[in-house]
Amino acid sequence: MPGQYPVALMVHGRSVPSLPVFKFGADVGPHVRYNWAKYLSKHDVRAFVMDLQGMGLSTRPYEMNDPRNVMVADRSKLVPPVSPTEPYPYPHPLTDTDSELAEVRKVLDWIYDYTGVRKVHLVGYSAASFALGRLAMTNPERVASLFLLAPVFPPYGLSARPIPYPVGYPPMRVVNKQEMITSWNNDAAFGAQRQPGIDDKMWGWTAMWDSTGSHWGNVSRYPNTLRWGWNKAEVQNNQNLGITVPVAIVRGNSDSQIILPTDPTDPNRRLPANFDDPGLTEKAGPPFNAKWLYFAIPGAKKLSITIYNTGHFMPWETQHDVLHTYSAQWIKGGSVDGYSQGMFLRHWSSGQLLPTA
Repeated sequence: MPGQYPVALMVHGRSVPSLPVFKFGADVGPHVRYNWAKYLSKHDVRAFVMDLQGMGLSTRPYEMNDPRNVMVADRSKLVPPVSPTEPYPYPHPLTDTDSELAEVRKVLDWIYDYTGVRKVHLVGYSAASFALGRLAMTNPERVASLFLLAPVFPPYGLSARPIPYPVGYPPMRVVNKQEMITSWNNDAAFGAQRQPGIDDKMWGWTAMWDSTGSHWGNVSRYPNTLRWGWNKAEVQNNQNLGITVPVAIVRGNSDSQIILPTDPTDPNRRLPANFDDPGLTEKAGPPFNAKWLYFAIPGAKKLSITIYNTGHFMPWETQHDVLHTYSAQWIKGGSVDGYSQGMFLRHWSSGQLLPTA
């Protein structure tokens, strides 16, 4: 019956489509335990999974079929490589904040027609926070709650759509196996733990949804999306996050992609020492810091949990089961291990949630 169970919409991040993130391991076999969506469905949550335009099983813009539209910095990954002096045939963003919001709203309309459920729990991984966070800020009547894993949050990102709209913008990026595993190994150096061989399996699941990319040197393509409206200023001034829309943030302490750079010579080290200090000049891109997202959310209905020995690739790491459990608890009851707000650290041995600043 409509409304019998809570409904969740799961959305992927920047470079890995939804099926490898949320349905990894399929429904049977040795890796089925990693299947996040299946776990939710077995625990009385109706889980829907979507791919944004240009990713996974969704339609790819025609311009993505031209390797000259790959960002100059990524062209050396292609086989054969494309000259860095070749201009982009389509020198504009293929997708942006407005297009992503329109896509998610369209899927929510379909879910409503299919289930009769108007308010949906949004589950987002990594860069999905841009679209899902903005949706909760602008359409709180559609959102029951937010559950964000390793959310990308640029405190000094762009507040609004650039005017004029960029020309000469790289429309597409690619990632290859070496790059992805190197990034994962960076997290492993900080303690992230994974099963031997799971990185090969994960890359296979990522690349299998891009047959064109497999002929370009075994890469996976994704739009170089232009995003705005998801920064410290916009979140702080919003009256929905943590007020009408509860927010849960889960991240790993070994995540090297959403932590503040500590090297004083790092050009991305743009955050002032104190969160309340005046902001710096806005720009697209890093630094990214999930902890600052928690501080920026104005309401009290917010929960942040840091899990030891996990990184940015938590869905495929040894503590994926903790992630599954936390998401089901949050969606069904609005709390995790009895807590609905505050900052916590999951003890590496006991599994208890310990309050932290």
